[in-house]
Amino acid sequence: MGLYDFTDNQWWNPLRTRRIVVRGSIGELVDDHVVRLADPATPVESRLIRRDTGIDLNLELRDLKHISFDGWVVYRNPFEGASRSDDDIAVADILERTGAWARQRARHRTRSPRPARTT
Repeated sequence: MGLYDFTDNQWWNPLRTRRIVVRGSIGELVDDHVVRLADPATPVESRLIRRDTGIDLNLELRDLKHISFDGWVVYRNPFEGASRSDDDIAVADILERTGAWARQRARHRTRSPRPARTT
């Protein structure tokens, strides 16, 4: 189950912090903190770790490199080097995948003409 509670006056509100909670039958995700069952009797905790450039003393452009979980890279920015925000990365990824899907559908269409309609 997931809950996205977008209330009035939330956008750019200095009193409301970012927060996301996703709960499932074997664990939950709260922001970047994950609690899950490794087996029926063993809850374990992990974090999603974001690797960004362009913050603190890093003088590169602000960019998301990747997100890792327990030492594994689980997401890699497909537009690395473009210095896009998270929202822009998501929109660009959707557009790119939609274009690939449309091109694949166009290739698989039959080339034979439709039979003439009889009335």
